[in-house]
Amino acid sequence: MFLTETRVVADEAKHKQRFIRVPVKRTTKPFELVHSDVCSPFSTPTLEDNRYYILFIDDYTRYTSVWLLPNMKAKTCTSAYQSFQARVDSMGYEIMRFRCDNGWGEYDNKTFRYVLVARGTTYEPCPPYAHHKNGVAERMIRTITEKAWAMIIDFQAPIQFWGEAVNTTVYLHQRSPNKGLKRNDLDGYKAPYETLYKMLHRFRKPTHNADGNKISYQATLHNLRRFGCLASRLIPAVPRRQGKFGPRSKPCMMVGYTQDSKTLWRIWNPEFQKVKAQSEVVFDEERNAHMSCRHGSNEIDIFGLPEDEKYVDEIDTGDEPL
Repeated sequence: MFLTETRVVADEAKHKQRFIRVPVKRTTKPFELVHSDVCSPFSTPTLEDNRYYILFIDDYTRYTSVWLLPNMKAKTCTSAYQSFQARVDSMGYEIMRFRCDNGWGEYDNKTFRYVLVARGTTYEPCPPYAHHKNGVAERMIRTITEKAWAMIIDFQAPIQFWGEAVNTTVYLHQRSPNKGLKRNDLDGYKAPYETLYKMLHRFRKPTHNADGNKISYQATLHNLRRFGCLASRLIPAVPRRQGKFGPRSKPCMMVGYTQDSKTLWRIWNPEFQKVKAQSEVVFDEERNAHMSCRHGSNEIDIFGLPEDEKYVDEIDTGDEPL
């Protein structure tokens, strides 16, 4: 009896958390298992007043999707997941299992559980205070944040653009070579693909078309531009204010891409303090847009950002000139 009590006391005094690293068998098809986590709040809100972002990572391809969030409320996170689920449905896949941490606000709530149960998705939360059990999502958050921060430092613009940097980082990450997709696992799994985008879009699809030509599922890369570079957008003939001899372009800043479009870029317009999709754009990748833009004979700062206002309106009502 004495020895048992002594052993119990010793366990109470010396018990430490152990990280059990056991190789996990990889899934065999896209979105059979989805990892997710919410990045901790940023002290500075984005242009749309967001302070968080949530990631959804496919276990099979490591294909990553991101949503910016203003808060971590159950309704906000559930809405982001439903948008992600709709995108997966449009690809012809089905989410079988969902793994996340034990976050009470964003995941462990009645609303989110109901959405999963309604679609037959198994809920796999990690134990409390065991974030390493959700290692795939935790590590991806670090990767995305570090890459986004590197782009912010590169063009030295206001930190309010971190949301655009995160979206651009995920876009580039999907199209970048990933050595993890070529490794040999214990079950003999070996993916013959170089990018997350190609692996996802190539899965169980024909390799040749009706004419016998090989189909390429590689993402287009010729539309890539330097994040934060000077982008001169075309001013259409109708809204030109100075007639034929007025300027035909407006100095702006390139801040991202529009899904899979090859001819659209997200452009920050300093005149209207908004981010919009533009197609007629000329890029000067040698110049950082934050430093200054030529306007007549004067150098002007294009970042006249106020302190406590919302700067970006995604909905283009068409009331103001382009």
